[in-house]
Amino acid sequence: MKLIVERIKNLPEVEVLVRCKETPEKETENLIAYLEQYSLNLIGSKAGATYPISPADVCYIESVDDRTFLYLEQRVYESPLKLYQIEELLQRMPFVRIGKSVIANISWVESVRPLLNGKLEVKMQNTEKLVVNRHYVKAFREKFEL
Repeated sequence: MKLIVERIKNLPEVEVLVRCKETPEKETENLIAYLEQYSLNLIGSKAGATYPISPADVCYIESVDDRTFLYLEQRVYESPLKLYQIEELLQRMPFVRIGKSVIANISWVESVRPLLNGKLEVKMQNTEKLVVNRHYVKAFREKFEL
């Protein structure tokens, strides 16, 4: 891979151009997914205020009682979107559904260990422990490249 960085004075915003083969390698796909996290903002609200939230800052997303929450390292925001809508937005990024009501950012995974009944326990960098239900283990392993 060749990296070219151009520093241009007075450029209104950062532009990233990725040139690759028509069918890119896995590393290139991962790089594109990583960069896409910074080109999209999710919307979160807390105490009546609305905030733009970069997907890269989200550890995991959970739906509880028809409300969707974005869990960051030390803060929690409510999202106006349903879990399936967020899942569609993040499908090319390093996010994977690990349960009926939870989507995890694999970039925040610190460790993974097997549990009974084919489940996995995922320890996140923010010290949260999440369980990957059996139905979602295969997709998690593929996305996490286990």
